[in-house]
Amino acid sequence: MTICANCNGKGEVLVRLGLSSGRIVVAEALCDKCNGMGEVNKPGVCQKCNGRKSIFVPLETSAKMPVKIETDCPDCIPTTIVK
Repeated sequence: MTICANCNGKGEVLVRLGLSSGRIVVAEALCDKCNGMGEVNKPGVCQKCNGRKSIFVPLETSAKMPVKIETDCPDCIPTTIVK
């Protein structure tokens, strides 16, 4: 594992959002390169979950603190096609 170059190992990045009123808002978001983990694997390993088979997903709540839940990685879970 190596430190993610996109977020420098923090797991979060600053994003700029343009509002329709012309204002720009800067907010924190999960790093899309390491999925908030701060580390990435070598090429050939699932980049979404870094080989962990699970990812953290932000959960919308009315609480002031952000909440993240852990769920199965959709890119690593085998799917069954029923005919």
